[in-house]
Amino acid sequence: MNPVRATAAILLPAMTLLACSEAPIEATDPIGQGRFPTIYGSTDIHEPFAYSDGAWAAEAAEFSVAVFDASALDESNPNDIRQRANWTVTTRLQAQTGSPLCSGEPFETQPALSACSGVLIADDLVLTAGHCTNGCGDLRFVFDYALTPSGGLPTLTADDVYRCDTTVAEHDSPSGLDYSIVHLTRPVVNRSPAPIRASTAPLDVGTELVMSGYPWRMPLKISDSAAVRSSHPSGTHFVTNLDAIRGNSGSGVFDATSKELLGILVRGDADFTSEETCHRWNRCPDDGCRGEDVMYVHHALEDACTQIDAPFCDP
Repeated sequence: MNPVRATAAILLPAMTLLACSEAPIEATDPIGQGRFPTIYGSTDIHEPFAYSDGAWAAEAAEFSVAVFDASALDESNPNDIRQRANWTVTTRLQAQTGSPLCSGEPFETQPALSACSGVLIADDLVLTAGHCTNGCGDLRFVFDYALTPSGGLPTLTADDVYRCDTTVAEHDSPSGLDYSIVHLTRPVVNRSPAPIRASTAPLDVGTELVMSGYPWRMPLKISDSAAVRSSHPSGTHFVTNLDAIRGNSGSGVFDATSKELLGILVRGDADFTSEETCHRWNRCPDDGCRGEDVMYVHHALEDACTQIDAPFCDP
């Protein structure tokens, strides 16, 4: 993210949010249900420009990517890519819920355009959740979707927006893994991919975590002050207390010390509690509720390496 870039002339609409009506699911339930999350303990979700580790926030802004529906964007001017005039978040989400986020809740007025999150893992490869793609022709992979210190959004150009050529590895099953590695139509410019953990061993309970992604379609956020609560016996995923919200699906989850990519967020607890006219973020103790599931990254990489030769395939 470059905070000195010009702010887009058209501000994006305030967000209206979809309630998660599904009951909380058990930690033994399979990955891939498209259910996401809650806030554990205090709200540990930060704007990248205000994050305490500014150097890492700048790196995360380079390799974090928002997954957009193509219908949301007007790409007619490659030097000023904007929200499409007839596409509004309010219309899209109001059809699914008649109630907004309650006044005073965090991020109640932020724009909400993207659909999922992803992470750049090679110059032309993006890793996201399998249920986020389902084919890729109508998707755009957008960098620099992040607020500036002034509270605006930067002007997007063709160097920030990429299309999918094909998916080289994909799995979206309620019985296990949930990932998609997308091959872009051209290499991403002026950005470095995320560093990836080489080991396939289960993580230790207590490993400290940080996540970079796009909760509830909002601009980029960093979540921290979280840790591994358990590693699932199947080896597919681990359970955390990350503050994560629908839209964080596909977000990169990193070791807070080494900053290596450990996995991607794939599911979690209910997002909201409902009041008569609005919704509030669902809140749990740090050690409460079911936790948030993060799929180990090596499963997706191993699958991709049977199809392509990529830097992460080196022994």
